[in-house]
This record gives sequence, C-alpha cells and structure tokens, in this order.
Amino acid sequence: MKTKLRRACQTQARNECANYYAGFCVHADKPCEAAPKAGGICRWFREAVLPANLDLMKEVSQFFESMTAEKRKWNLCADCNRPFFPEKQRQIFCPECKKRRRQEQTRKAVRDLRQRVKEDM
Repeated sequence: MKTKLRRACQTQARNECANYYAGFCVHADKPCEAAPKAGGICRWFREAVLPANLDLMKEVSQFFESMTAEKRKWNLCADCNRPFFPEKQRQIFCPECKKRRRQEQTRKAVRDLRQRVKEDM
C-alpha cells in the first residue's frame, strides 16, 4: 500500500476520530486500524471519520477497488446523499437512514393496527 495514503489515514484518525488515543482505539481496546490494509479498515473510521474528507475517501475507495476481487464500492444514500459502504448488494440507504426508515415503518404499522383494533371494539 502507498505510504502516503496510510499516513493520510492515520493523520485523519489522529485529528478527527473520537475513539483514537495515542495510537490505540479506545472502543476496541487494540491498536488503531484506520490505515487501509489487506484485511480491511476500521468500521468506525470508514463510516464516521472518513466521510469528512472526501478526497481521502476517494483514494481509499480506489485502493480497495484495485485490491479486492469483488470491487468494493461506495454508494450514495438515497435520503441524505452521504457516501457509505453497502452491507448488501442492493442496499440504497446508509445505516442511519435505514434505521430511521425502519422505525417510521414500524410506527405506522402499529398505529394502523391500533386504529383497526379500536374500530372493532
């Protein structure tokens, strides 16, 4: 991997990541994995820190595309238009929007159910 990209990711983690402290990830209690490598990249860094620097995110994406056979790609969320790594092939919403939409659907279903039960009484 390019040393320049690794250093840029480490600098981004050091300056922006809330879980970074002295080279370690406070959340995972292990050395920081912000720099991309063959095994992957820290999920927190990928989803929360990296979108703050779109140029670096593009470079990391190109690195993974050149390195993996499956061609991991970024998607843009259909709601908030933020970039994210899809968990499944057909995923179109980022994790935050996905959670919010699921809650809205559940609220609507429960509201309708309560309305039908109320009308039957």
